[in-house]
Amino acid sequence: MILLCPENADPETEIVILTLPDPRTGTRTRYLVAGTKICEFTVVDGSSLSAPHSILLRPEEGDDGHVESSPKLHLATPVDPVFFIIPELRKMYPRFRSWDDISDSLAAEFPDIDRVAMILEKSADKVSDLQEIGTELFYRLSEEKVVRLLLAKIKKMAQSLPESLVRKHIDKMLGCRSKDEETKKMEIVARERVAKKIIINYIPHDLTVQLEPHYREQELQLDAFIAKVAKQREEELARHEMVSGRNKRSRTLEDQDRESEKKSAKLQIPKKKSSKGVKQLRKVDTSGMNKINSFFKKV
Repeated sequence: MILLCPENADPETEIVILTLPDPRTGTRTRYLVAGTKICEFTVVDGSSLSAPHSILLRPEEGDDGHVESSPKLHLATPVDPVFFIIPELRKMYPRFRSWDDISDSLAAEFPDIDRVAMILEKSADKVSDLQEIGTELFYRLSEEKVVRLLLAKIKKMAQSLPESLVRKHIDKMLGCRSKDEETKKMEIVARERVAKKIIINYIPHDLTVQLEPHYREQELQLDAFIAKVAKQREEELARHEMVSGRNKRSRTLEDQDRESEKKSAKLQIPKKKSSKGVKQLRKVDTSGMNKINSFFKKV
């Protein structure tokens, strides 16, 4: 198996695979932890007919390398630790809870949480109202902070979508990328739609509903724009087919006209006029004269 770890990962850092709750579904899921990074696994399967069926690994120049028979790549991509905190904070809302209470509740079902408790604690204040009692902090989910955080993440991701996703989703959605001002505006909205679909994979389903009011108006504008572009494409295609059909009929009629002209020309070819001398010879009385070929008989 080939596993690609996060960029800038310290080679001296211990890398472990832990079982943690999936932020959206709560199911037991394997994650890679490297230092302060919690990473999810993404499998890139290269076993299609158009892709290689093995991978050659050459760590250094001159090294014979190693052939990996499986074309699958396992990518470890970082996940914001705050996504693991949100579901737990929502359980006891609107109560304030100490961090020990929060981590103990998580560890009761997922013992590996203890290995990442310090990482999660550093992210808890991003989505929490805080209350300090003595020297201890207490946390309560702040829905306002959660929504603000999610909106910021969506906007940031929309601005840096990979080109492959832009071609697959944005270009397909809008038909093409144009310098037209309206299209530029709608491309931003379309990018945010794609980014939102990615982000909501990391939050509970019912929390997704709270995001919808923030996007409802621009989503309606985008849908109307997509419908308008689709209608324009249909009309353009219909015009193209109409012009093509008209040109084809015109060419057919022109061919028929040329063919008729050729036939008429053949029928109207005038007979060649005889010269005056030939006409006079035709009037000569040749009766009793020998034919000219009689002079060429064998002796």
